[in-house]
Parts: sequence; structure tokens; C-alpha cells
Amino acid sequence: MWDRLTPSQLGELLDTSHDALLVLDSDGQPRAANAALLRLLDTGLDGLGPDHPLLAANADSLSYTGPRGERLELQVRYLPLTDGSRALWFRDHSEQQRLERELAEQSLTDPVTGLLNHRGLGVALEPQVSRCRRYDSPLSLVLLELHGEVDNQARIRVSRILKDQLRWADMIGCSEDQRFILALPETRQADAEQLIAKLHERLAAEFADAGVDAAFGLAEWRKADNTQTLINRAAQTLDPAAGTRTAAG
Repeated sequence: MWDRLTPSQLGELLDTSHDALLVLDSDGQPRAANAALLRLLDTGLDGLGPDHPLLAANADSLSYTGPRGERLELQVRYLPLTDGSRALWFRDHSEQQRLERELAEQSLTDPVTGLLNHRGLGVALEPQVSRCRRYDSPLSLVLLELHGEVDNQARIRVSRILKDQLRWADMIGCSEDQRFILALPETRQADAEQLIAKLHERLAAEFADAGVDAAFGLAEWRKADNTQTLINRAAQTLDPAAGTRTAAG
């Protein structure tokens, strides 16, 4: 389609668009631009030298600082025209990326494993901690930290093992730093230690030749604990060398 358009036709097509269009002659020199492109420049078209970031773009996307200091994420397309010239078409997708980031921040699940992410686990764990305060019921929290050659496939394999070994009432969360968090309602530390031993054995067999090791930390809920202090106490017991070192409940 584009190689059948003349520069003037392309300019007419996009001059009312939010997308920015820059037409270059056969020598790569700026020939024309639409209003949206001129709004991206801190100078007029005459000041658009060969080292300008817009002309230096050589990929499908470009991070660009606008004339008011705004940071823009631009998609870039290279369009050949009928007379041997070409056009650069820039589409600002900064707002789309911002919305995607906000959506990711609001998400409660890890995109790789489908488990609760750190935020999701916090949301799920808070009622359990409140229940412990009200009824003095037990709750143990286990941290599992992977070390070695850990990729997304390894994280998926670990998540499957955890789902297989834990009860339906238990909660499993994970974060992108290779750490899994297991919240075990109605579970004392001694019982959680038995679970850790089983998981340690299962993971060792699963990754025997894969260069992946697991370290565990454990804390049982205390009356002074909130969600974060419980996680912090479990994290303090993580010891890669010891494997299953635990904290006093």
C-alpha cells in the first residue's frame, strides 16, 4: 500500500493524525513533515540534522525526550514511497505502556507461573494474619529461594511441585527474584519443617542435573506479627549453605 503513495498523498492522509510523519528525500534529507512531527521537535524542520534522535532511529521503537522534557515511547515504521524517497512514521505509545505498567502493578498473579505475586499474596495473607490475632490459631510461613541456573521453565516446574505437595487451603506466592512464599494456615512450625524436608527432597530429585539449588526459611506467627514482619522473620532464616535452617516460632 505505502509504496503506491506519493509523498503528498501520504502527507494529506496523516496531516490530521496524532501520528508524526517525516518525509525524507532519496539522500535521506528531511523534505516535509506533518504538524504532529513538528510538535515533537524543539526546532523547526531546518534544525533537523543527521544526528537528531528521530533521524538516527534504526529500530522498531524509540525512547525520545520531547521539547518540554516529556519522555515518549515511539513506535517507528519506515515507509518507501513511489519516487524513491521514504517516510518515517512515529506513533506515540507512551500512554499504552503506562496503562500496561499500571495493569501489571495492579495484577495479583505472576505472569509466568500463574501463582499469586507478592502483592496478591499480601492481599490473601492479611485475613489469615487477622484470624490468627482473633483466635490465636497457628500459621507458618515458608520461604523457598532458588539459586543457580533458574529460568522461567524452572520456576514453572517448581510451582507445579508446590501445587502438588500443598493442601488446598495453603497459599503459594512467587516473585520475580526467584523466591516462593508458602503460607500454611493451621500449621505449627514442626509440621512446616516436615513439609520443608519433603520439598527439599523432591526439588533435589527434580533438579539433580540442572544446576538449581533451593534454600528454605521458616517462621511461625507470633502475636506481635503483621504480614510483613512474618515474611521478614522467615527471610532472616534463609541460608543457602544450610538448606533448611529455621527460626524459632
